[in-house]
Amino acid sequence: NRVPTRRSQSETYPTDKGKGFLLVELVDGLAIVNTHVSYGDHHAAQCGQLVSYVRSYAAVVIVGDFNEARATCREQLPGFAAAVPHVEKPTRPRADGKHDVIDHIFLAGCTASDVEVLPGRGLSDHNPVGATIVR
Repeated sequence: NRVPTRRSQSETYPTDKGKGFLLVELVDGLAIVNTHVSYGDHHAAQCGQLVSYVRSYAAVVIVGDFNEARATCREQLPGFAAAVPHVEKPTRPRADGKHDVIDHIFLAGCTASDVEVLPGRGLSDHNPVGATIVR
């Protein structure tokens, strides 16, 4: 099924041209943003840019690789709630055993159910986080 969209736009972060976001606005006004945020010094500014960019939307879902723990991201995304999986699993399993949980879903103006970390099946070095979004 194809979901009707109103517009889409993408940008790279000025502080890291290898990272950025893609915004897709659905016909019903829900904005979905997929992002890859830098680790370290630029993290807070990039999260701030996301918040600024989606300010005009009544309902927003931001998903992606945040390269940081959920609590840190939550502090840098004021007005957004975290969608927490029922069973916490690593989203970036590592061979050295130091597994990371750095891929997240954040919401404003909507809620999430059935949040879970899905198997990546070798398509990426990350496991995706999936959810059902309810407006």
